[in-house]
Amino acid sequence: MNVDDQFLYMTIEDDGMGLEVSEDTEDGMGIHIMRYRIELIGGTFEIKTTPNIGETGTTVTCRIPLKEVEGYIE
Repeated sequence: MNVDDQFLYMTIEDDGMGLEVSEDTEDGMGIHIMRYRIELIGGTFEIKTTPNIGETGTTVTCRIPLKEVEGYIE
């Protein structure tokens, strides 16, 4: 994790087999919900992966704004 005066940056990496990720093929709700919640507060959510090409892994990167979001209730 890193932080500056505007954002919290979080990166999670693994060295596994990768994921098949697309908005059309997401079977579960976990990735969809994480992306939705981060975008709801003005952040970004990105997954980089190369499935089925050996052990190349997956990287999930989130950028979360530190400012108070208008209308957001915790």
